[in-house]
Amino acid sequence: MTAHRLVLAALALQLLSASSAFAQESVARAEALFRAGREAMRTGDYARACEQFRESDRLDPQPGTKLNLGGCEEKRGRLATALDLFRVVERELPATDQRAIIAKERVAAIAQRIPRETFELGPDAPPNTVVRF
Repeated sequence: MTAHRLVLAALALQLLSASSAFAQESVARAEALFRAGREAMRTGDYARACEQFRESDRLDPQPGTKLNLGGCEEKRGRLATALDLFRVVERELPATDQRAIIAKERVAAIAQRIPRETFELGPDAPPNTVVRF
């Protein structure tokens, strides 16, 4: 092996090692944020809890983190956001996973609480009438 190839191989190993260390650091940071979010939920500090869960999920996306973030957003009254998060968890996990079962139950409960508006056009409305929001 030439000196040039040895240098390239050494650089590649360093990059892989640094990348692995960074990934491990991100996972550890995400876990710490997750635990901090759980503690903030326990004390009723939902704004802080949601912030911690959101950052944890950004660093290391996991269905359990999304499940907790959904619960947090629900506590804050952000029902549409919670509903979206619970639906993601429901899709990401097998139906037999307890977290998927919880997410499915939350979807059903929240969907009933979200206001819906229905509009019906009168019989004399032109056929090309468009309703925009």
